Amino acid sequence: MAMPNILFVGGDEMVISRPVERVVIREVDKFLSRHGEICACEQCRKDIIALALQNLPPRYSTTKKGEVWINVELQSPQLKMDVLKAILRAADRVTQYPRHDA
Repeated sequence: MAMPNILFVGGDEMVISRPVERVVIREVDKFLSRHGEICACEQCRKDIIALALQNLPPRYSTTKKGEVWINVELQSPQLKMDVLKAILRAADRVTQYPRHDA
């Protein structure tokens, strides 16, 4: 289940784009599909996503132009590697300490 790309704050329609979250979710799903030895239940998947995001700098935008710039940044080899490292660390931790029922 995909997480929403837009955050609504309070009763106002303050739209905040979260492109890093989209990238992490997509990459976690690809990672889990290639690594069948890692539990991909919904709890473990969400835990991996949350832990990976906690270890990456947040990048938010309130404009389409800002979102485009962030998406360009996310194509850099260094940021791609940072995302992969964060996912690997998160998957390792979740595998060691799963929170789902056995």
